Amino acid sequence: MGIEALLSTQIIDTTTVGRAVMTAVDAAAARTALGLGTLATQNGTITDYLTTAAAATTYQPLDGDLTALAALSGTNNIYYRSAANTWSSVTIGTGLTFTGGTLAASSAGIGGSTGSTDNLILRADGTGGATLQNSDWSIPDVFTASPNATVNHLSLQATGTTTNVSVSIVPKGTGAFSLQVPDGASSGGNARGASAVDLQTLRTSASQVASGTGSVIAGGRNNTVTTDYGFASGSGSTVSGSGAAGAIGTSNVVSGGLGAGVFGAYSSVTSDYGFASGFFALSNSGERVHARDSFAGLGGQQIVDTVLRASTTGTTTATMDFRARTGHVHTYFAQVCGVRNGGGAVVVYTRRITVKNVAGTLTVVENQTIGTDYEDSAGADLTVGTSGANLRFTVLGISGETWRWCAVLYGMDHQFG
Repeated sequence: MGIEALLSTQIIDTTTVGRAVMTAVDAAAARTALGLGTLATQNGTITDYLTTAAAATTYQPLDGDLTALAALSGTNNIYYRSAANTWSSVTIGTGLTFTGGTLAASSAGIGGSTGSTDNLILRADGTGGATLQNSDWSIPDVFTASPNATVNHLSLQATGTTTNVSVSIVPKGTGAFSLQVPDGASSGGNARGASAVDLQTLRTSASQVASGTGSVIAGGRNNTVTTDYGFASGSGSTVSGSGAAGAIGTSNVVSGGLGAGVFGAYSSVTSDYGFASGFFALSNSGERVHARDSFAGLGGQQIVDTVLRASTTGTTTATMDFRARTGHVHTYFAQVCGVRNGGGAVVVYTRRITVKNVAGTLTVVENQTIGTDYEDSAGADLTVGTSGANLRFTVLGISGETWRWCAVLYGMDHQFG
């Protein structure tokens, strides 16, 4: 067998790596086959190589003069590469120690001196936040003694150098403030409205939150405020509609009422500027009502008072209407006053009026004059009647004069069986 054949056989019998090295055309190809870098075929030491410009960027973790790095001394320092072939150090603070190859924090904490007061919350000092310092907030240890033995208590307390310190938690922009994180479930509720304040922590539905802009729920449970700038407190009340309305108590409803309010239980306001108080009271014509109970549902038996207004110019008439509910008898003491512009003349009319609404048909049961009408100007007049389901007051003006009129009703709303 010739030499060429022998070499060919030996090459074939070698491993893949071996054949690649034996057949490599140059040193670079051999290094590639072995997975080696250029240092494998270079003369010199590792130290010499690490000082080259190319290595300064390629091998940064080992870059620099290792002898100079080893010569650096000091405690509480961290060393870092500040430039090519250059090492520097930074002091973290007296709270950091480096002993026997172990980095540890002393009792003072990492980041410099933090004072000697126990339980104070730490905060960053300076715009760079390089060190820590005490704040004027304290978190004392959990309170476990009576009366907090069954339900332990934690607190966040203000400190400071003055006798009295006010505190605030300030949302950013139009963010809301709430005592729970919204989670879309009954546990945390839906998202709150812009600039809303929700102090309620008990609900059976995710929608029972202060979702209106600037709305407020002042604790309680199962309350819902969807109107802007609305308010609720108590249990199970709902405030919706035009806005700036409120409910305090139990299971009250304010709907469609701008500036409306309820203070009581199971009461309702359905119109602007109305107010209801007590138990089963209903305001649906902007009146103020109060109820103690009812034979059958909302507004069955209640006190009612309201104010109406109108104006006349010349010998024209103006009307002031008040709705009478179907299935109810309304009986009122009504006082109507007219005043000429400038106050030069006044008229006053006092009436006792009773109307009933049977199946939508309203009739006047009683219309009596109480006392004697007072009139500075005899040309003015008052007529009491009905218009549809409304009790109507019609006033007559005087030629060449402008008058303002006001009617005040106080009486009873009584539902019949």
